[in-house]
Amino acid sequence: MKHLCVAILLCLFLQPTRATAQDKDSSLPTMQMGVKLYTQFLRLGAPSIPYFDRTDFSLMDYLSFSPSFTFQMPGKPFLHEIEPTFRFRDYEADGLKETYISLRYEIGKLSNIPQGKKMSFRMGLSSEFFFYNGEAVPGSVFVLRKELNKYGILASSIPHLHIPVSDRFYLDLNMALLTFSFHYQSDYTDNPAFTEQQKTLRSTAFEFALARSFRVGFGLIL
Repeated sequence: MKHLCVAILLCLFLQPTRATAQDKDSSLPTMQMGVKLYTQFLRLGAPSIPYFDRTDFSLMDYLSFSPSFTFQMPGKPFLHEIEPTFRFRDYEADGLKETYISLRYEIGKLSNIPQGKKMSFRMGLSSEFFFYNGEAVPGSVFVLRKELNKYGILASSIPHLHIPVSDRFYLDLNMALLTFSFHYQSDYTDNPAFTEQQKTLRSTAFEFALARSFRVGFGLIL
């Protein structure tokens, strides 16, 4: 009987404690995660593909899609974004091929717009490691084959405008501004009059652009 009374007292004592702990755990903020699909409508600046006689590049040549993953730590105003990109294009009519692989990381602080109701603004800082290969294989023996390889890093400031569509879906309008890039580059020209060493020119370059691209992202909060 004595042991039964002790057990009952322990149950009465521990039950509120366990409930309080559960309530406390459920009230803790959790990490907010999301996914996004970017559409690049416009790339500002000259094409990097080593074309030999093509000058009629259109906006559709730069239309591409890439996914990204976002997360925000509990109680923090900063949004983190990771975007892998793989793009391959084959212009059969012109004998042009290009491959672009990159991994981009961005961090930015969200802030509400007073007159924009639920719209928010984010200024992000982005770094992107990339590899680019472009090859021009002409259909005529009178035009030389060319190949361009680039490895480097891009750093950009990217303002975002978040426009909510529903509780979980939103549009992200953004433009890459003040872009700095540093890359290693090798240019190969298959000229039979050159030696193998003369066919390849290697260099490093530092470039700057005021505006590089305008993109629209379709985001989903998980």
